[in-house]
Formats: sequence, structure tokens, C-alpha cells
Amino acid sequence: MFTDFDGVLHSARGSNGRMLPFEWVTILADELAAFTDVGVCVHSSWREQFADDYLRDFLGPLASRFAGAVPRGAKAAAIAQFLHAQPRIVDALVLDDEPDEVRNCGAVILPCDPQLGISCSQTRRRLRAWLRGTAAPMS
Repeated sequence: MFTDFDGVLHSARGSNGRMLPFEWVTILADELAAFTDVGVCVHSSWREQFADDYLRDFLGPLASRFAGAVPRGAKAAAIAQFLHAQPRIVDALVLDDEPDEVRNCGAVILPCDPQLGISCSQTRRRLRAWLRGTAAPMS
């Protein structure tokens, strides 16, 4: 699973690096609890400002699932590059509040409301459907 930070794990209001702690990270951790094979990869613009150790720490209860960050550059291309380098990944989901930035990345896209992120009940329902393997295409 690829996640943005702003607009997913906390409201998109505010500037990068100034929105800690991530108010909704525990919601995502709870949703993933039963799915131990799901890793979390960061594609947020924060990856260009912070080292992996910091990104992992920002994930709090999801830190043990941290699978790295995508390379620098445009998000869609960086996600595609990460997936190409990791052929063991058979299904991928992208959580992002700006879906146009990740179109054609090679993964299913789950758009998030920038003010509600993963706290939105509809977004969580769609996430659960994807996790159970019953999701209709979202991108």
C-alpha cells in the first residue's frame, strides 16, 4: 500500500512538516491489523524532505510495516518505478487526496477527501473492500 501524508493521515490544511502527529494514523493501523502481509510505502512529498528513518517514525503504529519510500520525482512515475523494482508485490493500492498526481502508476487508486483523509467512513469501506479482495476498480 502506498500512502500520502497530507490529506490521508491528517488534514491537508497546513504546511508540510508542520502537521505532526498524524491524527488518523491509528485509524489506518486498525484497518490493517488483520492484514499482516500489507506493507506501507510512502509516496508523500515528505519523502523529499525527510530520511526513511523519520518517515518510519512518522507512521507511529504502522512503523513496523514501513516498506520504504518511492524515489524522488513525480508521484505516478515513482510509484511505477517502485513496483517495477519489487516484482513480489502483486496488488497495490494508493491512498492519495490528489488522485490526478498518481494516475497511471500501475496500482489501484483510492482517492481521499483532503479534509477527512482515512477518517472518512466511505474511504474506510472502500479500503476494507480492497483488503478483502472484493474491491471494484477505483481508478
